[in-house]
Amino acid sequence: MISYKINKNAIIALWHIFLTIFPFQRGRYFLSFVVEKEFWGGNFPINIEYYFKFSDFIILCLIGLFLRLKVLHGNSNIFDTRSPKELFFLFFFLIIAGLSSFNATYTSFAFYQYLTFSLVVSLSVISGLIQRYKPHLNFVFPILLIHCFVLVALLCLQFRKGSQLGIELEQVSDESPFGSFQVEAQNKYRPGGYFFDPNAAGTLIITILPLVVYKIVGSEKNRFENLFYVFLLFFAIVGLIITSSRFVWIVTLLLGFFYLSQKKYRQLAIRLFTKYKKFAILMGVTSLLFIPLIILRLSNFSYTFSSGGGIDYRLSHYLLSLQYILNNPFGIGLGMFKYEILGNFPPELFSYDPTSPHNILVEVAVGSGILGLFSFCIFLYFSFKRQFVYWLEAKDDFFLAIFLCGVCYITASQAYPYLLRSPLAEIFWIMIGLSFLAEKKGTIT
Repeated sequence: MISYKINKNAIIALWHIFLTIFPFQRGRYFLSFVVEKEFWGGNFPINIEYYFKFSDFIILCLIGLFLRLKVLHGNSNIFDTRSPKELFFLFFFLIIAGLSSFNATYTSFAFYQYLTFSLVVSLSVISGLIQRYKPHLNFVFPILLIHCFVLVALLCLQFRKGSQLGIELEQVSDESPFGSFQVEAQNKYRPGGYFFDPNAAGTLIITILPLVVYKIVGSEKNRFENLFYVFLLFFAIVGLIITSSRFVWIVTLLLGFFYLSQKKYRQLAIRLFTKYKKFAILMGVTSLLFIPLIILRLSNFSYTFSSGGGIDYRLSHYLLSLQYILNNPFGIGLGMFKYEILGNFPPELFSYDPTSPHNILVEVAVGSGILGLFSFCIFLYFSFKRQFVYWLEAKDDFFLAIFLCGVCYITASQAYPYLLRSPLAEIFWIMIGLSFLAEKKGTIT
């Protein structure tokens, strides 16, 4: 209501609401029901839950409003048909993924998962259209940064307590009501913020981190604003550390090396250290407090490579996924792998739990088949290439931020099953959309 009163525009008001609520894990379902299937595949009992998020309803409303705008103002330049060529591969991927749903054991649920994914992908078009519709608005980045700040604050409170706080913001698991703990050190709690899974929290932070750097660059003339974004960068890194997500740590180091390889950002780091020397020293001293946690997590790294460890666990999923891909080259439906294996899984051959493959490309391949994987990879290639080239040609750090957000999400998802993971997927597609319809000159800030 407040947004509508300020902007006098239903599209902008709904977009504000969506961006505000979509990351929260609890309290977002306005309708859900369970289909009980006692013997899935003849071996395992399972309950299948259909749910509809309030944020999904908002997406449908936005699609309807833009269709209405198209009908009433068909010649508006926001519907310019000069779309980037990667959209062809994206639409082709969606078609292939939809057809793969008919290969699933439970077709209706597979198609429901596909429709849910399609709604998330539609955010790329919606965010791009809004960028053209109201190009002067720049609230997407600030709202995402606020979510990052709240998430890290929640992580710190959970870390301090040593368990979840028991508030509505948190995702709860019936199997572990106090939160997630290190497998190799069960007494060491890993905070997850909004999430039960701390790796998801780490992935969200690293996905948004390039936006923080972008804001630091753009706010150098405003000391107070600039110092706030510098603090947020340090605060976000603290959040990454306490999630104890080692693969996300690796992605963070790679991101840091990339920035330091650029002369502009090396000079920026020197200027910031000179300008905020006392604050930099304070951050350095504070960082020392987390060295024992880092050492403990790294010292247990050998467990990852042992039998039943993280590498063995993921390889088991990959090998089983490969069997499904060879037997079902056109896919078994997006997100259906973890359900299909329950009735067809040889427990004497693999160690597993019923989750999707811990790799986004394997998720795509087993869900939509070989053609789906091919079209998805081509889409990513052309999308990332265009963003990177735009950055080089236009010297606009907006495109670098968008590029790095997407790369961080895809890279982190090489170790986790985050193709359909909300709100990580939503953030990725929103970022993609901001660069879909933006011009080389005159982008948002």
